[in-house]
Amino acid sequence: MQLAGLIFELLLFGAGLYVYLFSIGGLKTHNPVLEKKGEAFRRENHRLLRIVALALMAIMFVNIFLSLKELLR
Repeated sequence: MQLAGLIFELLLFGAGLYVYLFSIGGLKTHNPVLEKKGEAFRRENHRLLRIVALALMAIMFVNIFLSLKELLR
């Protein structure tokens, strides 16, 4: 059960990383329509996205650390 929790925490950390990369413009697409929509959304919400992504990654990092500590004990 702890291993499933660790996997879930890793997935949420990855989601936070994806949102952070999106908020700083690190992700590109080959579809110009999606690129324009994404850029407009990013311009309007970049501050909030960055804060939420960093908070999620920080919380998940602590949870991952504690889960690994518990598993390796």
